[in-house]
Amino acid sequence: KEEHAAQLAQAEGGTVIVRPNTLYPPYYEEDELDVGIKSGRYFSGTVQVNPHSTEEAYLRLGAMSTEFFGGAKRDILVASKKSMNRAVHGDRVVVELLGDSSWRAPFQVLPVEEDQEDSAELSVALSKKGIPTGNVIGVLQRNWRDYVATVQIDAADANSKQDYALLIPMDYRIPKIRIKTR
Repeated sequence: KEEHAAQLAQAEGGTVIVRPNTLYPPYYEEDELDVGIKSGRYFSGTVQVNPHSTEEAYLRLGAMSTEFFGGAKRDILVASKKSMNRAVHGDRVVVELLGDSSWRAPFQVLPVEEDQEDSAELSVALSKKGIPTGNVIGVLQRNWRDYVATVQIDAADANSKQDYALLIPMDYRIPKIRIKTR
């Protein structure tokens, strides 16, 4: 991704500052996202974080998924916070689909009960084959709204001058936020 950003900047005569300790790859340019969506190389939709695991989200595709997946309506799994690339629940994003060999099963595969052999077979089939998996490569529209959060200040640092505070949103699908204090 860093090479991609550098190539774009060189093509436009600009420069790219690549920070070695960056957690997330940079987003693609808006023009490239538009071309990729129109060509079917990228998919756009709304991120829905799994209510049982914040490490996993789904991209709700809607009608366009039936064209790509041969008539079957499917969602794309975004399987880690790194793959979510700073996107939060409710954002409209663009996802690049990974190759079939990189598709993963959801973290929470169907529960297996002793008397339900069909569930066990389906669970094993899902874990072996996986579902379409991708990485967020751009955010089209942020889901800006007010959030209710708790401010966490470390008791040991309460008397000293602390530069940052940690906000913990009540909606667990929203990541913790570090803010600078005065």
